[in-house]
This record gives sequence, C-alpha cells and structure tokens, in this order.
Amino acid sequence: MESATFGSEFIGLKTAIYQIDALQYKLCMFGIPLNGPTTVFCDNEAVSLNATHAESTLCIAYHQCHEAQAAGYVKIGF
Repeated sequence: MESATFGSEFIGLKTAIYQIDALQYKLCMFGIPLNGPTTVFCDNEAVSLNATHAESTLCIAYHQCHEAQAAGYVKIGF
C-alpha cells in the first residue's frame, strides 16, 4: 500500500521523465547531440530506490520511471 506522499512523488517523477523525453526529442530534431543519460534527483529516498530496482511491483508511474532508467536515457538519483 502506498502512502499519499510516496504516490505523489512517483507521479512527479513520471511527469519529469515525460518532460525530459520531450526535450530530448526536440534537441535531437534540432541536430544537437546528447551524450549520456539525464540525471533526475528525487527528494524521497524510497522513490529513488524503488524506481531503480527491478524487484518492485508498484503502480503504472513506477513502470514508466523504471523503463526510462532501464532504457538508459534517464538516471534516477537521491
């Protein structure tokens, strides 16, 4: 069961990843090369740990955050 803060932090992280994805796409369309992943820092340690471990089975926002981390274009840190 998620707490309200934990769930809202995941929603915030998911929104940030969507914005990063859109910005990276736009930069690629302008011809600007991207070197390495974009680092996103969370202020909630539980969210950053759960988003980086494959063992967690949480909400849809978790899966989108974990997929971005696994794809290598986002690095999630605390």
